[in-house]
Order: sequence, then structure tokens, then C-alpha cells
Amino acid sequence: MAYCSLYTLAGISTDCAPNIGGIKKAWIANYDDGIFTIDDDPASTGATVGVVTALKEGVEWFGYNFKPESSNFTSTLNKTADGGNYVSTEIVLNFARMETAKRLEMNALALNEIAVVVEDSNSKYWAFGIDRSVNSSTGSAESGTAMGDANRYSITLLANDGHFAPELSAEAIAQLTA
Repeated sequence: MAYCSLYTLAGISTDCAPNIGGIKKAWIANYDDGIFTIDDDPASTGATVGVVTALKEGVEWFGYNFKPESSNFTSTLNKTADGGNYVSTEIVLNFARMETAKRLEMNALALNEIAVVVEDSNSKYWAFGIDRSVNSSTGSAESGTAMGDANRYSITLLANDGHFAPELSAEAIAQLTA
């Protein structure tokens, strides 16, 4: 007997496509309930189950750019004592060169409840803040010591959702980047 019939095994084949680590860009908005629409009935739209098909109308998304190979996210499955589970994701964003405009933005990211979309280096878009808002967990400002050291702001955003992050559909990506 299956423990949980909500999801069924289907297998994963070997993938020969190029695979690059890191993230290219992040988009961040103030959190709002229902900010992401996830289609769980592919027969209705032809979408893949569990994909973000739309973003809430009227929400303003702000782009965050950073140097290549400087930022990442890590999602960790957490099992609870009573058999439940959730996924914690740490999104680490590093912004080169400390300056006033970036300092003010770090303060805003540290204090607001937000939703995040990340484009990874494989050009896949991932949504965070599905079940609840994303919040900052740590941050730093670093001057560096030597000429080759980083002079930057760094912030870690923490998302706690019921599942691993869903991918955005082509329609949702077009809505985000319009």
C-alpha cells in the first residue's frame, strides 16, 4: 500500500543537456496572497502539473542583477516528527561594491515580506513564496581586506514552502519580464 497517493513515482532518466550552476537574476515583489497561480489541472490549460502559469495582476516586480557566479539558492527537504514535511530554501544574493543605493535596498529586503522569482544559469525560472512570504534570515556588508577581496552586500532570503519550488511557464515568464 502506498503511503501517500498525492504523488506517484514516474522515474527520472539520464539527462545529457548542459547543466550550469548559479543564478543569473532575481525578481522580487512585496508578498501578497495568491501572488502565484499554480495549475494543478493540466487538462484545463495544457500546462504541466505544478507549474506557475500566471502572476497576480497589479503586483510590481523589481529586477536584481549581480555578478555571474556570485549568487545561488539551496532547497532542503525537512521531515517533521509527526510525518509532515516542508522545504526550506536559502536564496543568497551578493551585490558587488557597497554604496548608498544598495544599502537602502538591503534595508528594504531585510524588513519586508516578499515573493521571489529566480532565473538559474540554465534559464529556468523558479518561484519562492508559494505558501507564505519569503523573509531575510541573514545579511552582511563586507569591505574586504586585500585588493582581490569582495567589497559587497550579501543577503540570505529564506523561503519555507510545502514543496520544492515550481518552475514558471512561458506565459508567466513573459508576464514577469514584460
